[in-house]
Parts: sequence; C-alpha cells; structure tokens
Amino acid sequence: MAVVPILISGAGPAGLILALSLAKQGIPVRIIDKVIGPKLGRKGTGITVTRSLEVYRLLGALPDILSLATGVPVMRQYDPADPTKISNIVSVPVKESTPQIPYMNSVILGQTYQERIFTSHLEKLGISVEFGSELRSFKQTDDFVTGEIVRRVNGQEFAQEFKTPWFIGTDGAHSIVRKTLGLSFLGETREDDNFVIADVKLKGQKETQRPEAGSEWGEPSTKMARLLGSGQDDGIAQLIMVGAQLDAAKVSANRESIIEGFYDITGRRDIAFEEVVWFSRYRPNIRMVDQVRVGRALIAGDAAHCHSPVGGQGLNSGIQDSFNLGWKLALVYKGFAPSTLLDTYAEERDAGKRGRELNQLGVNYRGSSIVYEDDVETLTIKGKGYNDDSEVAARPGDRAPDAPGLADTSDKNKVILLYDVFSVAAHTVLIFSDTLQGHSALFQVVKRLPGATVKWSSFPKGSEALASDGGADEQFDKVLVDNEGYAYAGYHIDQVSLAIIRPDGVVGARVLGVSGVERYFKRIFV
Repeated sequence: MAVVPILISGAGPAGLILALSLAKQGIPVRIIDKVIGPKLGRKGTGITVTRSLEVYRLLGALPDILSLATGVPVMRQYDPADPTKISNIVSVPVKESTPQIPYMNSVILGQTYQERIFTSHLEKLGISVEFGSELRSFKQTDDFVTGEIVRRVNGQEFAQEFKTPWFIGTDGAHSIVRKTLGLSFLGETREDDNFVIADVKLKGQKETQRPEAGSEWGEPSTKMARLLGSGQDDGIAQLIMVGAQLDAAKVSANRESIIEGFYDITGRRDIAFEEVVWFSRYRPNIRMVDQVRVGRALIAGDAAHCHSPVGGQGLNSGIQDSFNLGWKLALVYKGFAPSTLLDTYAEERDAGKRGRELNQLGVNYRGSSIVYEDDVETLTIKGKGYNDDSEVAARPGDRAPDAPGLADTSDKNKVILLYDVFSVAAHTVLIFSDTLQGHSALFQVVKRLPGATVKWSSFPKGSEALASDGGADEQFDKVLVDNEGYAYAGYHIDQVSLAIIRPDGVVGARVLGVSGVERYFKRIFV
C-alpha cells in the first residue's frame, strides 16, 4: 500500500470529518487550512441534526459533542412597544427517542466548538491540522496530484511542493479547488436578502446569555435582532440582525456599527458589550456544482453546494458528504476497490431532492448502483434521494436503524446497542437466523474478500435457540441475542435474512443467502 498521504484542503467540518474517517481506517492524511490558527467564536449556530449525531457516534466523537451541546433553546420575543417586556415565548417540541432512532432531537453547538472537538480526535490519531497553510496551485497526472502550498510562520511565507494520490477540496464556498478544476457553480446569490452575523461578549450575566433561552426583538418585515447564548464558559453569544429595512452594509462596516445596529433595533442600551469577537455580512448563496470529481481531485461540503443557513443545512450536508466519501476513498487507496467506486459519491450525494425535514434521517441512496436487494431491486428505486419511509424502513440505501438491549454472548453481563457493533472501517454483515449453524458457505465468501474489511455478527432468534444450538460452524465476530426484539423488528425480519451495513451506517444490501452477498460485494471490491 502507498504511504503518500491523501491531502485535504480546508479544515471546516467537512474536511475534519473526512480526515477523521480516513484516519480511523488507517489511511495517512494531511489536512491544511489557510487560517493562522483555530477559529474563534461560534461562526454559525451549529444546529446538529439527528443523522449527524449518528455519524458522530460512529466516529467516536458523540460524547464530547453532547458534553458541550445544548438543546434548541426557547426564544423570548420582546414587545416592540416595550423592549423589556416579553410578548411571546416560542419553543421547539421535544420528541421521544425510539429504539430505532436514538437521537430524535437536534442539538446546538457552534461550528467552531465542533471543529475543536474533531481536531482533538485527529490529534489523538497523530494528525495535526496545518494551520496557516494555503493552497496556491495544483495539477494532475494519471497517478498523482501535485502543487504548491504556502505556509505562513511569524509573518513570513514559505513555499513548498506537495504530491498526493488523492486531493479533496473542502475549502468552502469560494473554493480554490473548485475554481481550478473549472467546475460550474450554478444557482444564485440573493443580494437583497442579506443579514449580519456576529459573535459578541456581553458585560455581566445578562439573561440573554443563558444557554437555555434566546432573545428576539423586532420583525423580519422591518428589522429584527436575535441574541443566542453559546452555553459555553467563554461567554460568547451569537447576534443576528436581519430585515427588509436593515442596511446590512452600514451595520457591518465595523465593530462599533454592529453594536449601534443592535441598539437601533432593540432599544436595549442596558445590554452592554464587552467585545465584538467576529462579524460578517451574510448573503444567502444557494448553489451547486455540476460534478464533484475530476480525475484524482474531489470536492465536498460548501465547495460543492451552498444552502440556506436555516437548520444548519450546510454544516450537516457537508458532514454527510465526507462520511459517504471516506469509506470509499479508503478502499480505493488500499487497492481493494476500483477508482470507479468514487463515482458513486456523486451519484449518491447528488441524487434527487433532499426533502424539507432538517433531521436528514430520510436522506437515502435508494437506486444507487452499489446497493442491492434480492429479487426486489425495483423497490429500491422508489423514494430515492429523500423519503420519510427511509427513516425506519431499513431498505438498501436507507440509514441503518439502531437496536438496544442486545445480549453479547461473549460477556453474559454485557448489554449493548447495535450501533456499538458497526465500524467506520468495515462492512458489517448481520445474519438473522434461528441457528448458528449452516453458515459455512458465507464464511467462505468473507475469506475471499480483502482482509479486515468485513465483520460478521449473528442474531440467533432468542436465547432458547442459542442454548439448544450445537455451536457455530465457524467463528463470528459477535453473537448477539435480540432479547427485546428490536433488531428483528427494526430490520423487518420475518425469515432467514442478511443485512449488510456499510461503513457509513447505511444499509448496503438485504439478501437471503450466499449468492446475494456475493452480488453485493462484487459491486464494491476489485
């Protein structure tokens, strides 16, 4: 296997998630960003939807995310006639989690806080983000991408050349990688529909800094201001100003004009500012590229598509891009899969509409050329792109549901979740059967596949069947008893069946036996 690292340009959420996914699969990675150091402030509300939380869990970052995140806050709307009087309180209903969907509610954690967590996880794997390193140029051959990076150290610039087998641009909406590749970025920039975003520190412990609540003054039809605490001990709050009558250019001219803009809208001069950490005039930019791969160069995240800021669509879509791409790129890098597997990244991520539900649980890859289902392939086409049924249907191309209450027979006192079985570095084959015997042909299939790329877990139906079984004909990675029935119910099992879960937590196939397993893996491996 080659030892030259894959190069990622751009250390936002998409770049960091891709780097983390690759690193966890043993792939050497180099990630650069032109900013001098880790970003300050929030720079985005950081609404993390339920599907992204599942990705974080598979990557091992979820506990750190949840330790800092807050729920979607109650918004207190103030009376325009009396800016100190609350006229309305708006809250988002809290949904109950289910066995199949363990994270029903989105959480809020500013984008920069999330980036710090991902960076720390990379550092544990021996990878440091190379801040202050800017891509200047690149070109491709059949075998490599070469180019120039300029590093800034103590005010001085140092040029260095790079060579990489695969190059990914996650360098944002103004992507140098996309522009160099000459890709179209179709869509619109809404010049008249803009607003101002700032990270601010307030003096004193005002109610506007509380993480469980936000404050809102005015109306979007004229001018509106919103303050939302970060919930972190740095005391930073996010300020958003928007409205048909807002002079965004004037308000965003400097830090002083940010503060005066807030006072003009709210009349709350009793709220004192200690510092304006960061600010920007934002113009909704809704665009998408015509392709995401040119030879050995690919793009992901905002470099490939820009969204409305509502619901953190850009952050969450970029994360899904990278998680889809990561396992495919790792197999190609190792020589286990043909480079054409990377073409399914565009096929799956660009297919169909993504739907209006912000949780992204219904996003699916039904109809993808690499998903498979025995005898009912036509059904996988229905609802491709986005489908509410995909949240729990467990069809090929859908998210893989979780299942709690699984007894691990290797440790009789241990009860685990199905997500604990999945791996970002391997496919997981789930065998639903009345017995541990009679599967030798399946083991012969896995022995012919590249090493350590597939795991096998068996679900004998009930502890009684397990106790009377004569023993497995070969060694499974896991033997799990579905005592509460959630695995069988979640995967809609009514006969002997197999579900193959991809490393990105998506159902790759549902098959009845050996021939179906072989057909699926022929679509993946060389």
